[in-house]
Amino acid sequence: MMNWLTMMTLIFALIMLPLTAAAEEPTTDEQSKLEEKVNETDNYFKSKSIKVLKKEQFIGEVTSGEEPFKTSITAYYLEYKTVRDSLFTFTVQKIFYYDEDNKAYLEESDIAENELLTQFIKNHPLAEKKRDLSTDLLITAYLLIGFSAPFVIGGFSTHRRHRTSSH
Repeated sequence: MMNWLTMMTLIFALIMLPLTAAAEEPTTDEQSKLEEKVNETDNYFKSKSIKVLKKEQFIGEVTSGEEPFKTSITAYYLEYKTVRDSLFTFTVQKIFYYDEDNKAYLEESDIAENELLTQFIKNHPLAEKKRDLSTDLLITAYLLIGFSAPFVIGGFSTHRRHRTSSH
Protein backbone atom coordinates (compact mmCIF):
# COMPACT_ATOMS: atom_id res chain seq x y z
CA MET A 1 0.00 0.00 0.00
CA MET A 2 1.35 3.41 -1.03
CA ASN A 3 1.89 5.92 1.68
CA TRP A 4 0.19 9.30 1.55
CA LEU A 5 3.25 11.31 0.41
CA THR A 6 4.00 8.97 -2.50
CA MET A 7 0.40 9.11 -3.68
CA MET A 8 0.31 12.93 -3.52
CA THR A 9 3.59 13.14 -5.45
CA LEU A 10 2.24 10.82 -8.13
CA ILE A 11 -0.99 12.81 -8.45
CA PHE A 12 0.95 16.09 -8.65
CA ALA A 13 3.24 14.67 -11.36
CA LEU A 14 0.30 13.41 -13.40
CA ILE A 15 -1.43 16.78 -13.20
CA MET A 16 1.66 18.85 -14.00
CA LEU A 17 3.04 16.67 -16.81
CA PRO A 18 0.62 17.87 -19.50
CA LEU A 19 1.05 21.49 -18.39
CA THR A 20 4.78 21.62 -18.99
CA ALA A 21 5.56 23.16 -22.36
CA ALA A 22 8.24 21.26 -24.20
CA ALA A 23 10.30 23.17 -26.72
CA GLU A 24 9.85 22.05 -30.30
CA GLU A 25 12.98 20.75 -31.97
CA PRO A 26 13.70 22.32 -35.35
CA THR A 27 15.36 20.34 -38.13
CA THR A 28 19.09 20.85 -38.65
CA ASP A 29 18.40 23.00 -41.71
CA GLU A 30 15.86 25.13 -39.82
CA GLN A 31 18.25 25.46 -36.88
CA SER A 32 21.09 26.74 -39.07
CA LYS A 33 18.77 29.20 -40.88
CA LEU A 34 17.41 30.46 -37.55
CA GLU A 35 20.90 30.86 -36.09
CA GLU A 36 21.98 32.80 -39.16
CA LYS A 37 18.93 35.09 -38.97
CA VAL A 38 19.23 35.70 -35.22
CA ASN A 39 22.95 36.38 -35.64
CA GLU A 40 22.08 39.03 -38.27
CA THR A 41 19.54 40.75 -36.02
CA ASP A 42 21.26 40.49 -32.61
CA ASN A 43 24.98 41.22 -32.29
CA TYR A 44 25.22 39.62 -28.85
CA PHE A 45 23.61 36.30 -29.82
CA LYS A 46 25.16 33.25 -28.12
CA SER A 47 25.60 30.50 -30.68
CA LYS A 48 23.63 27.25 -30.22
CA SER A 49 21.32 28.75 -27.58
CA ILE A 50 18.10 28.83 -29.62
CA LYS A 51 15.02 27.07 -28.27
CA VAL A 52 11.95 26.98 -30.48
CA LEU A 53 9.09 27.43 -28.03
CA LYS A 54 6.38 27.28 -30.69
CA LYS A 55 6.35 26.67 -34.41
CA GLU A 56 3.22 27.10 -36.53
CA GLN A 57 2.59 27.11 -40.25
CA PHE A 58 0.10 29.38 -41.95
CA ILE A 59 -1.05 30.07 -45.46
CA GLY A 60 -1.76 33.71 -45.77
CA GLU A 61 -1.29 36.99 -47.51
CA VAL A 62 1.97 38.88 -47.32
CA THR A 63 2.29 42.56 -48.24
CA SER A 64 5.99 42.48 -49.12
CA GLY A 65 6.70 44.33 -52.35
CA GLU A 66 4.17 46.09 -54.54
CA GLU A 67 1.23 43.68 -54.47
CA PRO A 68 0.08 41.30 -51.74
CA PHE A 69 0.51 37.60 -52.47
CA LYS A 70 -0.45 34.32 -50.80
CA THR A 71 2.33 32.14 -49.45
CA SER A 72 3.13 29.48 -46.89
CA ILE A 73 4.55 31.08 -43.74
CA THR A 74 6.21 29.43 -40.75
CA ALA A 75 6.17 31.44 -37.52
CA TYR A 76 8.89 30.64 -34.98
CA TYR A 77 8.48 31.76 -31.39
CA LEU A 78 12.08 31.62 -30.12
CA GLU A 79 14.02 32.00 -26.93
CA TYR A 80 17.78 32.49 -27.06
CA LYS A 81 20.63 33.83 -24.99
CA THR A 82 22.77 36.90 -25.53
CA VAL A 83 26.16 37.51 -23.91
CA ARG A 84 27.68 40.93 -23.37
CA ASP A 85 31.30 41.50 -22.39
CA SER A 86 31.70 37.74 -21.88
CA LEU A 87 30.05 38.15 -18.47
CA PHE A 88 26.46 39.29 -18.67
CA THR A 89 23.96 36.75 -20.03
CA PHE A 90 20.39 37.65 -20.98
CA THR A 91 17.46 35.55 -22.22
CA VAL A 92 15.54 37.03 -25.16
CA GLN A 93 12.26 36.00 -26.81
CA LYS A 94 11.44 36.90 -30.42
CA ILE A 95 9.15 35.83 -33.23
CA PHE A 96 10.52 35.23 -36.73
CA TYR A 97 8.49 34.64 -39.89
CA TYR A 98 9.78 32.49 -42.75
CA ASP A 99 8.27 32.48 -46.25
CA GLU A 100 8.48 28.82 -47.27
CA ASP A 101 7.68 29.49 -50.94
CA ASN A 102 10.27 32.24 -51.49
CA LYS A 103 12.78 30.88 -48.93
CA ALA A 104 13.20 34.21 -47.15
CA TYR A 105 12.49 35.71 -43.75
CA LEU A 106 9.72 38.26 -43.54
CA GLU A 107 9.59 41.46 -41.55
CA GLU A 108 6.74 42.09 -39.13
CA SER A 109 5.48 44.89 -41.40
CA ASP A 110 5.10 42.34 -44.23
CA ILE A 111 2.55 40.33 -42.25
CA ALA A 112 0.77 43.17 -40.44
CA GLU A 113 -2.42 42.67 -42.46
CA ASN A 114 -2.51 38.88 -41.90
CA GLU A 115 -5.09 38.11 -39.20
CA LEU A 116 -3.80 34.61 -38.43
CA LEU A 117 -0.27 35.85 -37.77
CA THR A 118 -1.58 38.84 -35.81
CA GLN A 119 -3.45 36.38 -33.60
CA PHE A 120 -0.27 34.29 -33.23
CA ILE A 121 1.56 37.39 -32.02
CA LYS A 122 -1.21 38.18 -29.50
CA ASN A 123 -1.15 34.58 -28.21
CA HIS A 124 2.63 34.63 -27.72
CA PRO A 125 3.55 37.88 -25.99
CA LEU A 126 7.25 38.61 -25.92
CA ALA A 127 8.78 38.75 -22.47
CA GLU A 128 11.17 41.48 -21.47
CA LYS A 129 14.84 40.68 -21.80
CA LYS A 130 15.68 38.75 -18.62
CA ARG A 131 19.02 38.57 -16.84
CA ASP A 132 20.19 35.10 -15.95
CA LEU A 133 20.91 34.16 -12.34
CA SER A 134 24.67 34.08 -12.99
CA THR A 135 24.53 37.71 -14.16
CA ASP A 136 22.60 38.74 -11.04
CA LEU A 137 25.11 36.98 -8.80
CA LEU A 138 28.02 38.63 -10.61
CA ILE A 139 26.48 42.10 -10.27
CA THR A 140 25.79 41.45 -6.57
CA ALA A 141 29.40 40.35 -6.02
CA TYR A 142 30.74 43.48 -7.77
CA LEU A 143 28.52 45.72 -5.65
CA LEU A 144 29.47 43.92 -2.44
CA ILE A 145 33.18 44.21 -3.18
CA GLY A 146 32.80 47.81 -4.34
CA PHE A 147 30.98 48.95 -1.22
CA SER A 148 32.94 46.91 1.33
CA ALA A 149 36.46 47.56 -0.04
CA PRO A 150 36.71 51.18 1.26
CA PHE A 151 35.71 50.08 4.77
CA VAL A 152 38.23 47.24 4.81
CA ILE A 153 41.03 49.47 3.49
CA GLY A 154 40.04 52.23 5.90
CA GLY A 155 40.06 49.80 8.82
CA PHE A 156 43.58 48.57 8.03
CA SER A 157 45.00 52.05 7.48
CA THR A 158 43.44 53.38 10.72
CA HIS A 159 44.77 50.39 12.67
CA ARG A 160 48.27 50.86 11.21
CA ARG A 161 48.25 54.62 11.89
CA HIS A 162 47.34 54.14 15.58
CA ARG A 163 49.92 51.40 16.02
CA THR A 164 52.82 53.53 14.64
CA SER A 165 51.86 56.71 16.51
CA SER A 166 52.11 55.02 19.92
CA HIS A 167 55.87 54.24 19.51
